[in-house]
Amino acid sequence: MNQRIFYLSILSICIATLTADAKPPFANGMYRYDITITDQAGQPMDNTQASIMGRGFAVKTTRSGVAVIIIDRLLMPQDTIEVYKWGYLPEKFSFSEDSDGSKSIVLKSDPNPGPNPMEGDSSRKEKKRKTRK
Repeated sequence: MNQRIFYLSILSICIATLTADAKPPFANGMYRYDITITDQAGQPMDNTQASIMGRGFAVKTTRSGVAVIIIDRLLMPQDTIEVYKWGYLPEKFSFSEDSDGSKSIVLKSDPNPGPNPMEGDSSRKEKKRKTRK
């Protein structure tokens, strides 16, 4: 699953690089959606996840804070996109049918983020297994 997400992300970045000014739809029937993500200070947020809920894949932002979703159909208002990064409150939104395919999102700091799932839980101690004789 993670490998699939990685390949889809790389494919999205490559296509985005080749067609930076294209708006939905592409000549081949694909649609492009650009999501620019910044923090409250206006700084671009890299490595932030953007996903269409229920589609089974996600893309991450570049260093410039842009996530590019390329999909085979027009997104409708019922297609919810979630933007998430640990330490920030997640945001959910939808594109309207007449959208130009771009959206800017400002993530707010989470006042109580909890433990970072990427760092592991340092408070847990390893338990030794008891062996039977």
